[in-house]
Amino acid sequence: FWEAACGEGRPNACARLLQLEATYCADNSAWACNELGAHHREGRLLPADEARAQGFFARACELRFQAACLNLVDPTRFLRSPPRTLDLRLLLREGGRNLMEMPEPELYERACRHQWGFACERQASTG
Repeated sequence: FWEAACGEGRPNACARLLQLEATYCADNSAWACNELGAHHREGRLLPADEARAQGFFARACELRFQAACLNLVDPTRFLRSPPRTLDLRLLLREGGRNLMEMPEPELYERACRHQWGFACERQASTG
């Protein structure tokens, strides 16, 4: 939701997106750390800062997020990849209960209801 709202230029949406991604990164969501690195490298949502970008990419790479490792070795790009299953368990909890026990199909169904295209595609290909 916040990614779309930020893209639409809604007031405070980009700041909220960055805040959420920072929170999820602190909770070890590799996807969120990679996204923060991309934002810092891209310089669109906040001033470009390659040192901070490298820090976020390094953290995501340590958490075994492949796109982040590639971003780390090539400062001319910022690759993005969909969240992994573990990341979804963090991202979709919405401040509520832990989703570690939720079956994977239900997790992707929930992500699809949030209009995450990659989750809908996966759901369609496995269902």
